[in-house]
Amino acid sequence: MPSDRTSSAEALSKERLRRARRLYLLSHDDNGMERDPDERAKLQAAERDLCARDPIYWISNWGWLSDPHSSDDSLRVIPFLLWPRQREMLEWLEEGFRDGRDRHLNKARSIGASWGALHLILHHWLFDSGFLAKLGSRKEDFVDDQSLDS
Repeated sequence: MPSDRTSSAEALSKERLRRARRLYLLSHDDNGMERDPDERAKLQAAERDLCARDPIYWISNWGWLSDPHSSDDSLRVIPFLLWPRQREMLEWLEEGFRDGRDRHLNKARSIGASWGALHLILHHWLFDSGFLAKLGSRKEDFVDDQSLDS
């Protein structure tokens, strides 16, 4: 029986391949032939529209994470695979954004909440003209103490 680490590594490998194929198919057909420039432009515009309309879709297909502390080089940059609770959190944050309400989030470390919130902010920055976001922390010392752990 594979360990959780093995199955996790396999899942990440499969997700990397899925994303690489998705990117490839925006410019090539199933037979590996380069698409006509007009067809490629239409496919890329359709993908951009999907991404612009749905931050969860964008994160699930194009979001990546970085873990500089990983001892395994293949795990330092990984696809952002959202857990159900992360999806719920992002939907809650997005609802607040759409309704013009601030959201305050108490969180633990290493659960992907900061990554999720930052991806959501990046999404709006990329797709919404004039987007403005503000981030804060309870104490400046908790934001960045110049160590790798902050």
